[in-house]
Amino acid sequence: MKKILYPILAVVIFFAAQLACSSVVATAFVLSGEIDFPLIMATGLLMSAIVTIIILMLVKPFGLSDAFSRVGCKAGLAILAVVGVMLGSFAANVIIETLSLENNLEEEFLGMSRSWVGILAIGVAGPVCEEVVFRGGIMRPLLNKGVNPWIAIVCSALIFGIIHWNPIQIPFAMAVGLMYGIVYYCTGSLVLTSICHILNNLSSVLAMNQFGKESLEVTTQQELGTTWTIVLLVMAIIGCVVALRVVWKRLVPERLAEQISQTPSPTPTF
Repeated sequence: MKKILYPILAVVIFFAAQLACSSVVATAFVLSGEIDFPLIMATGLLMSAIVTIIILMLVKPFGLSDAFSRVGCKAGLAILAVVGVMLGSFAANVIIETLSLENNLEEEFLGMSRSWVGILAIGVAGPVCEEVVFRGGIMRPLLNKGVNPWIAIVCSALIFGIIHWNPIQIPFAMAVGLMYGIVYYCTGSLVLTSICHILNNLSSVLAMNQFGKESLEVTTQQELGTTWTIVLLVMAIIGCVVALRVVWKRLVPERLAEQISQTPSPTPTF
């Protein structure tokens, strides 16, 4: 039971902050007489992200005070990890485009992307907050309790996907969550996972800001054709696997020699 206490607490804090901040922001807008639902949502999201980060960073048992103090690897491996995750994110997006899943939050995302508050919330603060919660608040305590790293990585990714609720986001979030989890386990730092997450979200929200609904509806296959889409998909998958495997092989031995807790973790294979 103790192994899941802090992961549960991290999720509770995440949702409680969203509820509290959204309520405060909505009330403030109503009292001011300015009803702008996309701006209300964006402001609430931005505030809740900041509040969640502060709370989890201050709660000592999570041990996140040094989570952003170092990258966790040399520059070459850091770049390789980011490139690998970006390739994997592209591949996941292409595959999910073929599933024709519903986007229940399409209008909300488009509305929020039109303001700098929304861009900051979706593209920067939100990603950092989610990394603090799902890699720092869920994965880290599980690893500290000696849970098998792959179980911790998968659990974090599954929860990360489920909490998005939106059908089109769930499988994508699970896929990238696995990659973020691998990078976090290899580095013991939230720096690279936050960078990858920001790059993914920021590119999406800027595309929505620039191209509107078209950015959400036009698929890679429609833009590049079937042949090129398949070629790029295969290359992206291979590049992702090779890059993350190299990062894993190079960093996990160092990671095990420099445990983030006094409890040793079992060594998985990848």
